[in-house]
Amino acid sequence: MRCAPLAAKAEAVDSPTPDNPASVSYPCHLMCRGSGITHYENLTNLDMLIGKRFTFVGFPLKLVGGHGGPTRAVALIDSPGQPDAGDQNAQ
Repeated sequence: MRCAPLAAKAEAVDSPTPDNPASVSYPCHLMCRGSGITHYENLTNLDMLIGKRFTFVGFPLKLVGGHGGPTRAVALIDSPGQPDAGDQNAQ
């Protein structure tokens, strides 16, 4: 998985799982968990983000005793000439 060496905090896919659907060991899920990377599945309209800088924000539905659940996924697209939305040094 290429996310961990890049210091990624999250990875997202437009499919039901980043793992082989026939897998019973879920290696991508376990690698993400071991590296502190949250992953999001079943996202749509990712094609609208190609070539754009953006900040991803996920608003999860808090479920008691759950380990996953529905999330409202939002991409904040950076405006040209503006500091990145995630830039901590922006004035």
